[in-house]
Parts: sequence; C-alpha cells; structure tokens
Amino acid sequence: MNRRLLNPIGSICSLVLLVFACTPAPKEKPAAATTAYEQQLDRFFTTLYNQKMFNGAVAVKKEGKLIFKKGYGFANLKQQTPFTPGTAMEIASVSKQFTAAAVMLLQQRQLLDINQPVQAYLGEDFPYPGITVRHLLTHTSGLPDYEPYFRQHWDTTRIAYNADITAYFSTQKPHLESTPGTRYHYSNSGYMFLAEVVHRVSGQPLDQFLREHVFERTGMDSSGFYERDSIWHLDHYAPGYRLDTENCSLVNPETLPGKFYYHFLSGRLGPGRLSSSVDDLIRWDSILYTDKLLNAESKALAFTPHPPSGDDSDYGFGWHVQENDSLGKIVYHTGSWAGNLSYIKRFTASRSLVVLLNNTHETAYMKAVRTALDRFVSGSPLVLPRPEISDLLQKEICTLNSDNITGWANRHRDAEWDMEALSALEKKYRDKGETSKADLVKQLLQHREEASSPLITNDAVTFGLLVIALGLIFVTSSSANPYLKRFYRIIPSVLLCYFIPALMNTFGLIDGSHSSLYFVASRYLLPASLVLLTISINFGELRKLGNKAIIMFLAGTAGIIIGAPLALFLTGSIFPDVLYSNGEEVWRGLTTVAGSWIGGGANQTAMYEIFGASSDLFAQMIAVDVLVANLWMGFLLYWSQRPQVIDQWLKADSRPIYELEKRLEHQQAGQWLPVTANRLMVLAAIAFGITGLAHFLADIIAPFFTKHYPQLEKYSLTSSFFWLIVLATTFGLVLSFTKVRQAERYGASRTGTVFLYILVATIGMHMDLGAVLDNPKFFLIGIVWILIHIVIMLTVARLIRAPFFFIAVGSQANIGGAASAPIVAAAFSPYLAPVGVLLAVLGYAVGTYGAYLCGIILSDIFGMM
Repeated sequence: MNRRLLNPIGSICSLVLLVFACTPAPKEKPAAATTAYEQQLDRFFTTLYNQKMFNGAVAVKKEGKLIFKKGYGFANLKQQTPFTPGTAMEIASVSKQFTAAAVMLLQQRQLLDINQPVQAYLGEDFPYPGITVRHLLTHTSGLPDYEPYFRQHWDTTRIAYNADITAYFSTQKPHLESTPGTRYHYSNSGYMFLAEVVHRVSGQPLDQFLREHVFERTGMDSSGFYERDSIWHLDHYAPGYRLDTENCSLVNPETLPGKFYYHFLSGRLGPGRLSSSVDDLIRWDSILYTDKLLNAESKALAFTPHPPSGDDSDYGFGWHVQENDSLGKIVYHTGSWAGNLSYIKRFTASRSLVVLLNNTHETAYMKAVRTALDRFVSGSPLVLPRPEISDLLQKEICTLNSDNITGWANRHRDAEWDMEALSALEKKYRDKGETSKADLVKQLLQHREEASSPLITNDAVTFGLLVIALGLIFVTSSSANPYLKRFYRIIPSVLLCYFIPALMNTFGLIDGSHSSLYFVASRYLLPASLVLLTISINFGELRKLGNKAIIMFLAGTAGIIIGAPLALFLTGSIFPDVLYSNGEEVWRGLTTVAGSWIGGGANQTAMYEIFGASSDLFAQMIAVDVLVANLWMGFLLYWSQRPQVIDQWLKADSRPIYELEKRLEHQQAGQWLPVTANRLMVLAAIAFGITGLAHFLADIIAPFFTKHYPQLEKYSLTSSFFWLIVLATTFGLVLSFTKVRQAERYGASRTGTVFLYILVATIGMHMDLGAVLDNPKFFLIGIVWILIHIVIMLTVARLIRAPFFFIAVGSQANIGGAASAPIVAAAFSPYLAPVGVLLAVLGYAVGTYGAYLCGIILSDIFGMM
C-alpha cells in the first residue's frame, strides 16, 4: 500500500484541497470595505436595503472616530440620483435642537433671558402671560398643537407660515393643555413660537439667523430651509416618499388622500422643516464638543433634563437626555414628516454617534434599526430586524394573485407574522373598496391559520407523544433485530430524537411555537441534567488515564474552539452569502454546534439560548452537526481496527492502552445500586435543589449587570439564562469533589440523560425541516471545521507521541459525547468503553465554557469580515 495514503495529515490536506477544488467559483464580490466595522455595517445596511427596509444614509462614530458613513438607494426616485452622506433631506423634529441653539446663542449675547415670559418678546401676539421661554424649550408650556386646527379650517390653496399660526393663537386663544410648568406635553407650537422669539430679538427670521450664525460658521453647507415645491427638482436633495397602497409604489406624500397638509403646512419654522445631510450632522456633532458656537453653560442647560413640577420628562433644550451608569450621558432626537425619518444620538462620554436619514417612511423598521446601532456602538453585535409580513405584502400585493399568494407566503416564512396586523390590513383594503386585495389578505390569513393549526394543542398530550417517541427510539436502537441494527448504524438514534418531533411539527400534528414544553425543559430539566452529569466526574480516575489522554481531549476541545472561527473566515471569505441565513448571522448557529461538539446536547441548548439563534437556523445546524460528526465517527471506527498503522506514523507507544484495558477489566461489576424511591428522591433533591439555587442567584446577578454594565451584554452577562447554565455547571463541578459524587451509583448520569433527551425532543418540535436544505454551504463550514480539528489533534499527537486510541476517544468525547465516545472506545476493546464515558463527562463540564468562548471568538471574527 502507498505509504503516502496512510499519512493522515497528507490525506486530510488532500481532502481540504478537494473540497475547495470541487466547489463552484464564487460570484464576484463588491469592493472590500477598509475596516472590519465598515464591512459589518455595510452588510447590515445592504441587507436592509435589499429587503426594502431602508433607503437613505447613515453615519456611525465609535469613541470619537468616524467608522462608517454611506448612502443606500436613491435620493430622488424619478431622477434616480443616489442617496449619499452629502444628500440633504428634511430632518423634521431633529430641527428643534437648532432652534434651541439659536435661542441659547441669543442668551449668550445677553439679548434674551430664557426665564422671562414669552410676552416680553412677542407682546400681545402671544396671549399667555404665564409661559416663559424655558417652558417653550422644554415642552412644559401647555400650548395645544396648531396642526389639528389648520388641517380642518385652513385654506389649503395657501401655504401657512409662522405669521399665520401666530395670528391663530392671538385671535382664537385656544385653551392650554395644562398649567405652564406642571406637565410635559410635546409641542410643535412651542418651537414655532421660539422661532418667532428669535426673529423678534435678532431681527432675522430663523432660517436667516441659522444660516448666518450657525451653518456658515461651521461649514454645514447642505443645511438650510427649502420651499416644498422646489425640492423635487434640486440636485443632491432627497424628498420624502410614502407608499401608495393602491398601486404599491412610492409617491409624493401630499398626493395621498388626507395628506395634503404636508404641502400647506410646509411654511412653518422652528419645530421642523430644516434640511440637513449626514455629513453636516457629523460636523454638528463635532462642533458641540467645542465652544465655537455654544459655551459650556449653554450646553449644560441643553443637555440636562428639565422635568415639570408635576410630571416626568427627559427633555432638555431640543434634546432628549438619558443618564446611563456605564455609558454616561446620552442625548438624542428623532424626526418624522412627509415620508422623511431622521435620527441623531450622541454618546457624549465616549464621543460615539449614530445618524440615520431615511426618505421612504420605513416606520416598520426604523426603531429596530436605531436600537441595533445604539447597541452596536455600546459593544453589542448587530442584530438584523426581520421583515414584517404586513409591510412586505403592502409593497408587493399588486404583483400577487390567488395562484401565487401561497408560494409568496412560503418564501417569506421567516418574516415577522403579526396576524393582528394582517387582519387590520384586510379591513383597511375592504374599507377602501379594494376587494381583490382584501380577499388576497384573507386567503393569506386562512393559509397561515391552516398551516399553524395543529391537530393537538394540549401540552400534556404533546408531552406524552414526545416521551412515547423517545421510548420507541431507545427500545428499537438497543434491539437485537438485525434490520434495526443496520438501520441505526446508518441513522443515529439521537438524530431521530430531534427529527421525529420535527416531523410532528412539520405535518401539523403538534405546534412547537405555541407550546410551553421547551421553556419548561430548558429552564428546569436542562440545568438539572447538567448538575447530574457533572457531579459524576471522577478526576482521580481521569488522572489514571495519564496526561496524554487529557492532553488529547483538550487538544480536541481547542481544535473545535479554534476551528469554528477559522472555518467561518475561510468559507465566508470565498462565499460571503454563507455568513447569513435569511438575514440572520450564521455565527450564532455555529455556537450551538460548538456546544454539541465540546459538550453535548445540554451545552448545545445552552448556546442556542445564550446566543439567540432562530429555530430554523438551529435546525440547519443540527443537520450539520449530525452529518459531519457521524462522517468523522465512521472514519474513527474504520481506523480503530487498524490502529497500528497510525500509531506507527505517530511513533506512539500503545502499551499503556493494553495495561489500561486489563486494569478496567476488573472494574466492571458492582458499580450500580438498585433503583429505589429513596435514591430517586435524593437525585431529584440534588438536581432540582441546585437548579432552584441557580435560578435564585441568576435573577440577582443578571439584573445587576443589566443596570450597571449593559455594555457586557455582548458577553451574555446580562442574560439570566446564561448565569443559570454557568451556575448549574459550576455547582455540579464543585459537588463532584464531595461525597455527593456517590449519587452516580444511584444513576445520576442516566437520570440526567433522560432529562436531556426530553429536552432534545422539545427542541425538535420547534424545527422547520424545510430550513435544513436552505443553505447547503453550511455543510462546507462543518467539513472545514472538522478538518481543522483533526489536523490539530494529529499534530499534537505526533508531538507527544500519543496513541491513536487517545486521538479517537479524545476527539469523540468532544464531538460525539457520552453517546458515541464509549462506542469508539469499545471498538478498540469492550473493556475500554468507560474511558470514553469518563472523557465525555469531562466534555459536559467544559462544554458550556468552551462553547461560550468559541461563540465570543466567532462574534469577533464575524465582525471583522
């Protein structure tokens, strides 16, 4: 036989080359971004744009450094001009901070006093003697909004200007909403009057004052006020659009029914109407860290909440203000008008910044996008919002009919399905007389209801079915029937424990999404199983295995921890689309494989919860886990019959293995005690007592981190579930050094395994089996990952001359766990099976910690790509 073929590293390297050589060439990639942050944010917003969830421009500063700015889509849809960071757009209520700045500039020049009554500057044009300028700045004046009156009574052929609004208040004298200074009541009227105060005191209208004293001085060249009729023809300008639900297109909002007020109220100054760009708002942020415009006293007033006497408020002067124990002071404002959505948020302690401009009125997603960016600058990973099915439907219903609506629904099964929103949409179409669209929505609702209406809804019945299925699997997998033996050699029993419940869910027998069984199993049975599996660890017996056994086990663990990020990086560099699955970050799913491969099902579920993979992504990862792990196990079983060949290449001394085999031959009998009610109750007391204690402490620790160190959310330290798992595992390890370890003689690990398989079944009932085949490239990640693991193990084994037995069992104790490590060990000799058990139990102990570390590295590598 050719000796090169027997060289394991050579064979593996050849396989790596073969995998990539046989893979089709990737599509041409766009120009690479210059930094890891840019790449991550660009992927995020490109996905949003492609899914019709964002059109506009964005900028992000982190710790004072501009890390990203870019535009997406078109500024002017008719002219097809690109939306860039230099594109101006009406920023709506974000304008208020500039109005407030104008007032503070005048106070700095001692031309006005914010504590004086407004009447001191406007006279009888302002018929409310008890209201001060400060009240207007802080929305505590009690002034009613002018908009409802003008929508109802104004001559819509004329543009309403500030003088017209002032005349309405001076002649009609509408009643105040509250006594000045006692209640917070957001008031556009108040900021319109602030613009008039600036006009009267300075002699310049607000637009001229800001241009001369703010924009020209700071180089904010894109900022200013534009007549509404002109914005549709301007270069480098983004007018706002809204969806015309009748023809599913974006249009000028004032052409929509009931929206013409966007036109006739376009003359007011103060509360809105200012246009600016992302570039100019970046300049504005930088200026506010200097005294070039506003002095320290003015900024302190602007960035301090001024709550009224009888109410709560976080409003300063033109800014909402928050204080965070770890992030410091945060000031922000949002804006919405005529299809435009704007946002600026400044983290003043770290000098971080988020700016968002959107001109297609994506209100369904803007809040989620803002939240994702806020958390990102605070250190958390980006989380893509899911498309909302009612929003998607309104945009695409014009292309749908009764024949293709079901296929459309299946393509968007991963969207956010809000049935109440769909019902409201059906009513909206019927009220408008659009019967055909209403009927399509009704058909969609019926399809969804039929698809989501299981035959069995009672959790008690569902639980009974799951346990019956598990019982049948266990009975048949241990049967002597040759056909069943052959079947289970091909299909692992653990795979059936996942997929039989998944089949029940897929075919409508049960409904995992509305069952509470998984919650109960993950919060009670999972920590209990971890306790029972870890208390049985006998470190004394592990030491008898020799250092090489432990070293090879840890080498296998290291191979998994290192292999995952390397596999993601290598595969993702060639196939960028593999980094996401339906908009979800794939690294989250890979953490569940790491949990399974280092520890077992309990650790896998812990990672599923901690890192927040979806059930569909989890289903795909289970397929990767089982397929790749069993291919590797088959390789190990084959070479277990020829260990001398690999031992010779490793230059290993296998005599200690035979000595260990003889020593264990005498330790097989008399270990287990008969099962009694007393002993089972002791196991229950240990498992659920520790689980209760872990819950108690987790509910104290997680809120503490959430309140005082929210930036540590990236490391899951704000998650109660994370602390529950860590504490249960840690307590189990501590007890393994005490007499409680004797509970293993009562069947601790076997009882823990029963809990674990019930948990596995409840996970399976959430699966969508159709998702397993959605992205076959995930299997490529798994293959590259396992190859890295193998190379590391073989390299370490050759360095320390460890026998192939320790490679096989050390690897399988990681990859396969307690279910398969004894099988591989027994393939060398039946008496060596306990070695596999001991190392697999060690895997349970380190599984949570190792997989968690792997997850953190995966997150960082993903962020760099």
